[in-house]
Amino acid sequence: VSHGIEFTPFQYYVVSVLTVNATDTANYTCSARNKVHKIFYEDERTFTLSVVHPIDTVQQVQGFCSRYDGKVCQKHLGSSGLVWYNISASNKGGWLNEKLTSKIYAEMIDNFREPCRTAAEKLLCRFAFPECHLTEGSYQQGYPLCHQDCVAVQHLFCVNEWLLITERNKKGESRAREHFQLPVCDDLPMYKEDEEQTCSHVALTSVNEEEITYSNDLQITIIQF
Repeated sequence: VSHGIEFTPFQYYVVSVLTVNATDTANYTCSARNKVHKIFYEDERTFTLSVVHPIDTVQQVQGFCSRYDGKVCQKHLGSSGLVWYNISASNKGGWLNEKLTSKIYAEMIDNFREPCRTAAEKLLCRFAFPECHLTEGSYQQGYPLCHQDCVAVQHLFCVNEWLLITERNKKGESRAREHFQLPVCDDLPMYKEDEEQTCSHVALTSVNEEEITYSNDLQITIIQF
């Protein structure tokens, strides 16, 4: 239970509570061992215990950083380091985001064709589970999507799909997605390679130098997925 929220990853489970007196943010590893019908089962998870310090803001978003241990975005986030879990009042985060992402996959993205499908998968996963940023004083926050990635999906990879979703939203035909909404690309920060990072970069517009071809002084670039 975290801030009054109990995460229920599956139907049948046993709740074990570990109490830790912490004064600063740190990583912890929990190991579990169980025996069922003479068969031993073991599992291990590493997570970040966040110590939330008061910040001089009107509305402070509560959350924590940890490894992504879900399934639906494992292909894109499994080795990406720490992600941000929002557990504020307006966004319970964690398993709710996993559940909503799974529904969107099943109802929408599974019907998309390439190159839209892969680009939409990456953007959705980063929206649901942003990159984690550790600031001075052990403050933790999640980065929003990057402007370039959002624009690439809206105007390059998924033009028709984006328009269709927008029209359905206007007509009220889309099913409720809690706090999941189409991002407004113009409101997102720009990704700048040589400057301090301020957004969750999906790299949809990164150029793979090995895939650049030259012909009659004409350079053709292939956008890397």
